[in-house]
Amino acid sequence: MFDKKLRLLLLNAIERIEVSVRTQWAYHFAHTHGAHAYLDKKFYLDLDQLSDNMTKLKDEFERSKEVFITHYKKTYNDPSMPPIWVACEIMSLGLLSKYYSNLNSRKVLDAIANTYFLNKTVMKSLLHHLAHIRNLCAHHSRIWNRDFKIKIKIPKSKSLKLTPNFNTKERSKLYNTLVFLIHLMDVINPSNKWRERLFHLIDEHNINISSMGFPDNYMDLDIWKS
Repeated sequence: MFDKKLRLLLLNAIERIEVSVRTQWAYHFAHTHGAHAYLDKKFYLDLDQLSDNMTKLKDEFERSKEVFITHYKKTYNDPSMPPIWVACEIMSLGLLSKYYSNLNSRKVLDAIANTYFLNKTVMKSLLHHLAHIRNLCAHHSRIWNRDFKIKIKIPKSKSLKLTPNFNTKERSKLYNTLVFLIHLMDVINPSNKWRERLFHLIDEHNINISSMGFPDNYMDLDIWKS
């Protein structure tokens, strides 16, 4: 029961983060390069990857019954794909992660990452990891004491207040994911209660949180005090 409730709590945070990152992606790409620039090959590093990503996006576009997609199809035929702020609404987190990782625009990469007080390298890794976590949760896979194959890069900058909160000895456990989720939720909505909901869930069950990667001194770390 604990794992089921934990999966739902993780999905709740990841979905909010997904919406936020989509918004930042659309805004900064359009503001910097234009509404349809995401279709331009010159803004990507790997053209084969772009081709795969674009095929998936076009498939989603054709299947979508959303009102705003239907409106675009009926109203416009050139370009065949909608502006980025419409296209991003039908992107999965996994596809958004692939687009971000393949982007060849430092200005856009940095602008999105900086929104969350991260660098682009950590942001790429984090989006990939969160897409993996989301898929595991959606498929009802065990989460709480899992060793994750797709690990997150941890910020190295000592000037970043977030850095000391991570457990560098347990990189494959859920703990570091939770630190990132709390950080992102606090950026998106400083008055959110996600941290409290997590504590309440843990308190409800007799769980050995060290199996999740929690360090012994976690209550002394700033991320858990707010």
